[in-house]
Amino acid sequence: MRALEGGPDSHGERVTEAERYALVDLATDELTLGNPEAAAEHLRAFAPLLEQHEYGRIRYTNRYHLVRGELALAQGDPDAAILAAGDAALLATENDMRKNLAKSRLLAGRALLLQGKPREAETALAEGVALADEIAHGSLRWQERLWLGHALRARNRDAAIPYREAMDHVAVLARGLDDDQMRATFLASSRVNELREALATAEEALPAERPAGLTARELDVLRLLARHQTDKEIAETLFLSPRTVSTHVANIFVKLNVSNRREAAATAAALGLD
Repeated sequence: MRALEGGPDSHGERVTEAERYALVDLATDELTLGNPEAAAEHLRAFAPLLEQHEYGRIRYTNRYHLVRGELALAQGDPDAAILAAGDAALLATENDMRKNLAKSRLLAGRALLLQGKPREAETALAEGVALADEIAHGSLRWQERLWLGHALRARNRDAAIPYREAMDHVAVLARGLDDDQMRATFLASSRVNELREALATAEEALPAERPAGLTARELDVLRLLARHQTDKEIAETLFLSPRTVSTHVANIFVKLNVSNRREAAATAAALGLD
């Protein structure tokens, strides 16, 4: 807001690069807060400035197209989102902006899923995964995989691998956050929870044989339980809530027909899981 207040000169005509970024940032923030109408207002204020050629125009124009696409998705308009993704991809390709190209593929993939075109979405998102890996972009690496998993699931294909890889990247990012509150907020975010639930569902659907009908996540918990970790320690290792771990432990007791952690650990040792 300060950039908007301080940008115009005494004649009130000049709009600076900082103001353009401020408008796009404000639109992004409003979308994050779930206020698409407010976001649309900021983008409408930005649109007339596109024809003004100044230093840095390519970067803020690309961001404008991406945010325009996000707004279209929030408004349930995948056709407009596809157009915005195409504009962003074209600009990013012409100027070798690989991060923005990866973002455009993510946007396109999400829009294609909303259009009911999972095959095309899978292609776009696979390209996005490759680009994100190429530039080693932390957040894009897991978000591209999350949506690739959604595309595979929509085609009734195994989505466990991209979901699992996405969770691995989330774990790496979480370990890199020194602030405990920031780490907890990130791990409790709606998108990470979406990934966690999607992974659990995908692994439940896997046909692989598991002892006593344990799920993949229950096996993870059992292995750590066999190492005498507490529920809190298991939760921290697997980036789960203690309550979720307690539920897994209770299910493990029932499936293994044991009464306590000592018996569960003994059974895990017998199964070679310790």
